[in-house]
Amino acid sequence: MPKNILQDIVPPERRSIRNIPVPIRTTKGRNGKKFETHEKGSLREDNSPEIYPYSGSGESKRRRLLSRPIFWLGAAIAVLILGFGASLMFSSATVSVMPSQSLVQAESESFTANKESSEGLSFEIVETEGDGKEVVPATGEERKEVKSSGQIVIYNDYDSNDQRLIKNTRFETPEGLIYRIDESVVVPGRVERNGSNVPGSVEVTVYADEPGEKHNIGLKDFTIPGFRSDPGRFEKMYARSQTEMKGGFVGMVKIVQETDALTSRKRIRETLQADLQNKIRSQIPDNFVLFDEGLIFEFEELPQSEARGDSVTINERVKLYGILLKKDSLANALAQRLDPEFSEDDIDVANWNDVDFVIVGKGDFEPERDLELDFEINGNINLMLTFDAEQLKFDLAGKPKKRLRTVLSGYSSIDRAEASVSPPWKRSFPKNTDDIKIEHIISES
Repeated sequence: MPKNILQDIVPPERRSIRNIPVPIRTTKGRNGKKFETHEKGSLREDNSPEIYPYSGSGESKRRRLLSRPIFWLGAAIAVLILGFGASLMFSSATVSVMPSQSLVQAESESFTANKESSEGLSFEIVETEGDGKEVVPATGEERKEVKSSGQIVIYNDYDSNDQRLIKNTRFETPEGLIYRIDESVVVPGRVERNGSNVPGSVEVTVYADEPGEKHNIGLKDFTIPGFRSDPGRFEKMYARSQTEMKGGFVGMVKIVQETDALTSRKRIRETLQADLQNKIRSQIPDNFVLFDEGLIFEFEELPQSEARGDSVTINERVKLYGILLKKDSLANALAQRLDPEFSEDDIDVANWNDVDFVIVGKGDFEPERDLELDFEINGNINLMLTFDAEQLKFDLAGKPKKRLRTVLSGYSSIDRAEASVSPPWKRSFPKNTDDIKIEHIISES
């Protein structure tokens, strides 16, 4: 039989990537079985594809990717729900109210107010004082004699008539020290209050009869030697210290140029005036008004004192009186005078700052003594009816916004009003009255 030549021919070995030996590695699966694998991406020698143990990681990643939109959508919905709930919890409302108003003009309208009266126009006096100092260079020395001074209150419990005391009237301590007033003063007579007699009184400054430190004393009682011949007056008219007596001195003191001293005192007074004005205005009740013209300042030049080195301390005292008028009483008086048809019990002035208030004879007015105050009013005045803002809040609390007009029908002093509620989609007023704000709209023409 002929020999098959093809069987004897062995083809040369071809180089192929299939025939390149690849290192085999053993991998352990999740169940502990071992798998033989080649390097990743290769085939086994039997041309079968390499099989890796299943880890499940791909499916898990796909699930996470699919679940992310759902998660963020849920989070967004939760935030919206929480925000909506918070907006309902922290809701607020603002009600802008325009009360009934009347614009009038006053030209030198004269009025008289009585001190602390319970009827008609009345006024009250508030007072405060302060001391200031400044150090200035000294220019030399001189011998100086200074009398001590202080405040006393003089009482008149003798009768209901006023008693005038002339300049240089003497006041004596139990130890025999004499002090005098440097100007005449009127002591009001006693009055009857709640069934008992109350002595009339006035506060004044007294000065020692002679200079020196001997007259620097504490609080004392004083008699009036000039009434010694009239036992009734001598017993019933007397004085008591309001402050200590101090400042008495005899000796060498440093001096300053007069122009420097005057400039320093002016600066001290200006500073004290501003401070005292701010202080007194901060204490005024809301139902009173204090006009700039109602401020009365009194200045007292205190003795200078020594400072370190070649310097002197300039000392000043300023006293401020404030004339307070009740807003409702003055507003009603203005309405009755300027617009009688608009006059009602509950009335106010919308523009107190524009009212021109002038005291008649201000230079002669004595805040601690005078019981009547004459004044004039000028300017364009905006009268307005008032309403109970707190009651309006109570009436609106928790009610639907559309019922605003119904609630306002019970307030004849209100012309119109508008309300805004936050958040905008809320259709009712907050239940808590603290979350409702009332604003006044004032007409300017």
